[in-house]
Amino acid sequence: MQMSMPIFLHLGGNSFYCSCERIFRPQLRGKPVVVLSNNDGCIVALTKEAKAVGLKRGMPLFKVKGIVEANKVSVLSSNYELYQSISNRMQRTIAGMVPRLESYSIDEVFADLTGVEGEDPAKLTSLAQDIRGRVLKWVGIPTCAGIAPTKTLAKLCDHFAKTYPCFNGVVNWLELTDERRTKAMAITPVKEIWGVGGQSLAKLQAMGVNTVLDFARMDSALIRRRFTVVMERTHKEIHGMSCIPLEEHPEPKQQIVRTRSFATASSDIGTILSARQYCGFL
Repeated sequence: MQMSMPIFLHLGGNSFYCSCERIFRPQLRGKPVVVLSNNDGCIVALTKEAKAVGLKRGMPLFKVKGIVEANKVSVLSSNYELYQSISNRMQRTIAGMVPRLESYSIDEVFADLTGVEGEDPAKLTSLAQDIRGRVLKWVGIPTCAGIAPTKTLAKLCDHFAKTYPCFNGVVNWLELTDERRTKAMAITPVKEIWGVGGQSLAKLQAMGVNTVLDFARMDSALIRRRFTVVMERTHKEIHGMSCIPLEEHPEPKQQIVRTRSFATASSDIGTILSARQYCGFL
């Protein structure tokens, strides 16, 4: 009996932190919004409208105050308890529409669609659109989705969906012609591949590997010699060979740290204990 080809869905929230804030502040919809890191130091999330005026993730707020003021950008402090609560609602909503779900991060999930809808590509795309519609209606979070035979390609397809509005929020690798696949990979920076970053990215760029297509065309033996087993696995996934299974119960994160600082030095024990309790340490 022939085994079904694995099919994965990757779905992620669009500007997730900002979208969470917009649920309770509808007046911010369609306007530039940024969310800041702990202690309100740097931009950690921003809307497409904020990107359009020249802001980027990681920028220190004090360096871009002129841009923020000139463009009336709404600047918000982060509220991670709120974001996690909305994430839980979003993931429960998605779980009711797919056979198996992996919670990958606060704003991202993978799902196993193997055997779903007879593996008809058009029906799988329609299912992804239904999931997006339900999440938007029930939770209030806009999302995009990618469908592919590997998790790495599914995540890449989600990136395509977020980048190119013509796809209407869903890119299904199974529906793309070889020509469109090649074109998409040729115009996408290699850094957009899941798992490529840091030293690996610098090493690839030094070798002249700048796009996803460049990476796909690399010799597998060269990758085996020059990089890690993880990179070799990523290369296989880009070629449609599933190497990373769905993890319904992933290992818990080693640690989660949240810090806050007082505006001024304080030696009052009551104030300190109150702050600890607010942050969830007690």
